[in-house]
Amino acid sequence: MDDDEPRTDSIPNTALRYRMAALGFSKAKLAAVTKFDERTIQRWMDGQATPQADNARQVADALECTTADLWPDRFPALPAPGGGTITATVYASRSHIPVAVWRDLFTAATSYIDICVYGGTFLFDTIPGFNRLMTNAAERGVAVRFLAGDPAAANVYKRGEEEAIGNSLPGRCTMTIDRLAPIAHTDGIQIRVHGTPLYASIFRIDDTLVANHHIYGSPASDNPALILTRPTDPDLWDTYTESFDRIWAAAHPAHSRQGT
Repeated sequence: MDDDEPRTDSIPNTALRYRMAALGFSKAKLAAVTKFDERTIQRWMDGQATPQADNARQVADALECTTADLWPDRFPALPAPGGGTITATVYASRSHIPVAVWRDLFTAATSYIDICVYGGTFLFDTIPGFNRLMTNAAERGVAVRFLAGDPAAANVYKRGEEEAIGNSLPGRCTMTIDRLAPIAHTDGIQIRVHGTPLYASIFRIDDTLVANHHIYGSPASDNPALILTRPTDPDLWDTYTESFDRIWAAAHPAHSRQGT
């Protein structure tokens, strides 16, 4: 059902209204946080329309609940997982992860921040003050490890060819290394470059992990990202973190054009 498609029942959404009231959200505040216009939000409140899944997830994230809490008829809660299943938050693409999620994770870190990417320029382009978030974390005693793609690595160039962007990806790797240069000598922050065939970008913050998987021929920003916690499935957690550690062990210190 599209956001603007009218519902035949038009039953007011009391769950949405109550949740907004409980958190002190007016239509204007919810609109400011989610970027949906107030007219659309009013239609959702009045039950005249139901949002698409991605839009519903953004509203639920803003209101710190689940889509099932707000629209149980459209997004019913899943049954308890059986063997081999886990509970995780999955975004259709990495670009759908709200900036606030990244900021809150980095701000709340107490022990570890591990980042493994090729380019990773979105960290600087979309997260205000990314370098400051890293230095603040290091000052709190957080061990920060950042793995960027080696611009000279064959696998980096190959990924660029697969995504039909040519030399752009090695250029992004260089840009990331240069942008990290001002914090490269900060106590608690280590920066290395790698040339592994990267199947998933990994972001580990304490006991939360974001895995942005890479689909052949598709840029990372357009590919699915899942967020899981260590207790969710310790074995799966270890699969990701051990992969990071293997890449880290084979990587070498970064050298920017600024001489770091």
